[in-house]
Amino acid sequence: LEVMVDKMDSGVLLIDEDFSIVAINTTCVELLNLKNKEDTTIFEIVGSFDPKLELDQALAEALKKEKHKEFKNINFREKFFDINIIPIKSSITRKSLGIVINDKTGEKKFEELKNDFISMM
Repeated sequence: LEVMVDKMDSGVLLIDEDFSIVAINTTCVELLNLKNKEDTTIFEIVGSFDPKLELDQALAEALKKEKHKEFKNINFREKFFDINIIPIKSSITRKSLGIVINDKTGEKKFEELKNDFISMM
């Protein structure tokens, strides 16, 4: 399972109720330009996004209310991401959150090219 998650095209991150990173895949490290998996904290990740996004509050709320949260077309260092925060319920483990980051940069650039082309016609 760990190998499968690590090979995904989406960035995947798992945090526990103490906001400790339990797992992070290589794609997430690459998408967010992190130094490495081992020394990364959730606070470093949240702090690298625009504060207006209020990602820290969204994480806390998702844990507390156990509700899915979604952000679309987030501009991050000349890239565009969709971010899904998914509460994970289990009778075996503590509360945790799965965070899936999808790179939408290619789609966004294609959309802009299409719109530019249409406006020129």
